[in-house]
Amino acid sequence: MSSITSFLRQSATNFKGKGLSGKVVVIESDDWGSIRTPRKGAHELLEKFGIKWQKSPYLSFDHPASAQDVVALLDVLKRHTNQLGQHPILTANVNTSNPDFDFIRNNQFQEYRAQPIQQTFEQLFTPSENPLAVWKQGIAESLFYPQFHGREHVHVATWLKLLKQKDPLFTAAFDLGFWGITPEMYPKLKTNIQAAFDGPIAENKAFIANSIQEGVAQFDTLFGFKPKTFIPTNYIWTDAYNDILIENGFTGVQGMKFQLLPKETLTASRTMSRRWNGQNRGGLIQTVRNTVFEPSFYAIDQRNHLVDQCLMQLSNAFLWRKPAVISIHRLNFSSQLNTQNRDVNLMLLDELLAKMLKRWPEIVFLTAEQLIDRYQTNTP
Repeated sequence: MSSITSFLRQSATNFKGKGLSGKVVVIESDDWGSIRTPRKGAHELLEKFGIKWQKSPYLSFDHPASAQDVVALLDVLKRHTNQLGQHPILTANVNTSNPDFDFIRNNQFQEYRAQPIQQTFEQLFTPSENPLAVWKQGIAESLFYPQFHGREHVHVATWLKLLKQKDPLFTAAFDLGFWGITPEMYPKLKTNIQAAFDGPIAENKAFIANSIQEGVAQFDTLFGFKPKTFIPTNYIWTDAYNDILIENGFTGVQGMKFQLLPKETLTASRTMSRRWNGQNRGGLIQTVRNTVFEPSFYAIDQRNHLVDQCLMQLSNAFLWRKPAVISIHRLNFSSQLNTQNRDVNLMLLDELLAKMLKRWPEIVFLTAEQLIDRYQTNTP
């Protein structure tokens, strides 16, 4: 892509919306808490079913990050400060639960129950690997700030239907404790099972309302405060659900420049609506990710261009007086399936932060919640 084309595409994201004075950077990271790919047996199972898991970054790399992984991330953030002495801070968007596999199995896939991530992590990690204490250390040091990504990262009704129908792949995956296989990998699947808020609105709203209410309560129990911002799984959401968020104390929604709308039927085409930074939609302030730093989406030996690419995107956001909202998912920080992936990505993040602050030492780092607050109070 030519530099002119890249500039125009980036400007199309940034030219509209509320501007801010100064140079603001928000780093948003999704999927914290959610299971994706188990450490043992998953890749072998997928190969047995002919699934080319190597083509999926999430199946290749994504597993809850251990305490050691989070310490390594926080160490990178601590190395860098702006001219005010402030470190970068990561907004970690958390799924507060995973499915309770034992309960679901014992009830013959007829009922669902969510398992808080405290229990999930006790099952996945040894006490020294469990990351929750390090998360809280990061919060105390203003390096790591949780927000809400939904109760679980699975479309419950679709998943239970596949299990009741004894789908061979999903049944075998269930026995290993996972589900995160997409239609691109498994064409028999007609919808993205990761998208918790997809599907007919009237049919799903009561379940979604309950899941969000329960997820917020779990979040409060875990962290001692309630989330103010929300990012829907797979960016699929409708303003028809905004009242649920408002009732649960949310003030803003994170996302991409397009909000994907739920499909009323499996065969319907996906529709979307445009979003802008600072836009008020039904009482909720919108923020838009206009900068992407996702090294794991590229082959390990093909990531060197990403730092300069991200700097160009930051420059465009600042040109239009918009916050630079960086997308960087959890899979970039986990070593549980591939240590080299984490190590390379942390070196790149270290390089990005160093170059960013050398070029713009006046950058101010905000959490997603703080960005919403600035828009709400009309702080320029």
